[in-house]
Amino acid sequence: MKRKKQCPMDDYVAQLREIETRLQTVRSRWNQTADDCLIDSCIYEISSLHKQYQYYLRLVKNAGVTAWEGRRQMV
Repeated sequence: MKRKKQCPMDDYVAQLREIETRLQTVRSRWNQTADDCLIDSCIYEISSLHKQYQYYLRLVKNAGVTAWEGRRQMV
């Protein structure tokens, strides 16, 4: 049986959701730590995730996906 090819837009929206989840995790870890080195690490990780989020968001916007279509794919 052949598998249905997944649309790249589905991958982009899935990446956005994954990054949102990872951001929540890192922010939680940041709020629970007191060590300066670990706080710095969290700050760099949050910055990196924001850049990734901006990249995938730009891809989705350039493809013309509306907010409603994106939400429907995420559910």
